[in-house]
Amino acid sequence: MVGFRSLFKGFTRSVLPNMLLFLVILFHIYNVYSYAYYIDDYISDECWYVSSARNLLVKVFNVQPTYIGSDGFLGVNVEVSDNRVIHDVINTVLNSGGRVVKSDYSNIRLVYVEVPNVDVLSDLRSIPGVKDVVPGFRYPDSREITNYLNTEHPPLAKYLIALSILTCGDKPICWRIPSIIASTSILILIYLIIRFLVGGATGSYLGVVAALITASDTLFRSLSVVAMLDIFTSLFTVLTLYLLLKDKIYSSLTTLGLAFISKYSGWFTTPAIAYVMIKRRIAPVNTMLLVTAIPLIMLVISSLPLIKSLGIQRWWFEAVENAVRWHLSIKTISGPPASAPWEWLLGWNSFVLHYTYVSGEWVADLIARGNNILYLTTVATTILILPVISKLPDRGLVTIYTWCTFLMYVVIWLLGSKTQYSFYMVQITPLMYTSLIIHVFWLTSTDNFRILIRKWLAIIKYLIKWFKGEVAIKIYVKFENVEL
Repeated sequence: MVGFRSLFKGFTRSVLPNMLLFLVILFHIYNVYSYAYYIDDYISDECWYVSSARNLLVKVFNVQPTYIGSDGFLGVNVEVSDNRVIHDVINTVLNSGGRVVKSDYSNIRLVYVEVPNVDVLSDLRSIPGVKDVVPGFRYPDSREITNYLNTEHPPLAKYLIALSILTCGDKPICWRIPSIIASTSILILIYLIIRFLVGGATGSYLGVVAALITASDTLFRSLSVVAMLDIFTSLFTVLTLYLLLKDKIYSSLTTLGLAFISKYSGWFTTPAIAYVMIKRRIAPVNTMLLVTAIPLIMLVISSLPLIKSLGIQRWWFEAVENAVRWHLSIKTISGPPASAPWEWLLGWNSFVLHYTYVSGEWVADLIARGNNILYLTTVATTILILPVISKLPDRGLVTIYTWCTFLMYVVIWLLGSKTQYSFYMVQITPLMYTSLIIHVFWLTSTDNFRILIRKWLAIIKYLIKWFKGEVAIKIYVKFENVEL
């Protein structure tokens, strides 16, 4: 009987939580893969990132992507210099036994065709007036799209999309596989963070709860489906937090760099990282140098193929100077609704990623809006535990990291970046739920709750005395090991 109890206890402590986590991951993969497979076209801003990833393969790495339809025909984009050439392209394709899929582009002179074999490509290239022949999925109807490299954003996420195109094929489900992998990795990291901080069987089960809540979040699930940049920024943001908690400071600087070269907002965790480094007695000047230099060095290294292709002057202008101006400006006054960071918490002006036609009307079926009740609950618990934040299992690091990242979006909004979208929130969503679970865990202890109540009562009493003029509030700055 004792042996059975011991076996059962071991099962519930280690094996069962891992099994539950596995089920959560299966649930997540099934949800996002089934939707990603169902939409056989660009979803929202995929048109920019996938097109630029395809162009990186063709223009920068001199590699030809392939798109092969269900009947074995090869998809080909044919760009022409004059509309009169389109007739010659169509004749060549039809004579080869191929078919014309789209020839009515309005913003670019392009014909998308499907041909029976690769030999037709040389025939198409030999037609006078044909500028370029690019095998692959059809380009969207946008001006200069065949040369667009999306240099206003760093390249890492597009490299990952391009790699998936190269290995799996230039088709929608393949574009989205890296995002599915990234989002699944986030769920695992959340589980590991909670288990590490809380410890024991409780930590394992709470880790599963955190992963399940995140997987069920509509915004997180939506961004897990699409081939966009933000889910990769989120992955490396969470990974950086995990390494900080494990006290692997210099490794966390590398993952900070990975977040930064996925999207520049990956650098928004820097204030929290700097806070940790300075607490670890790393000199502030060294701290600022490291958190700035390492991401910038990684940006240059990751951009070397682009620098070689474009030239350093053009790359610097497009990827640095123009990118800074673009990100700190109002980018558009039309199109999808922009939203301020605080509106993400409330679910206002959410970005719709995809519509589907149901019963005679268009219905949003993929929307970047999270669980606003839980977001606001996290806000409330954050305010509640502020007086005792240092007593949390992580000494408040997850909470500080979460809100520093969020507040950086507020800062750039104040600096002029008024065109922000609700899907940016996916960088913060996993952090929110990790913070919430830690707060709830700490608050469920009766002793902890009593400490918190006593602390708040003392603060309220002191504030009442201050309002009455009976006491003064003084702020002290403490310098250690410094002679003034």
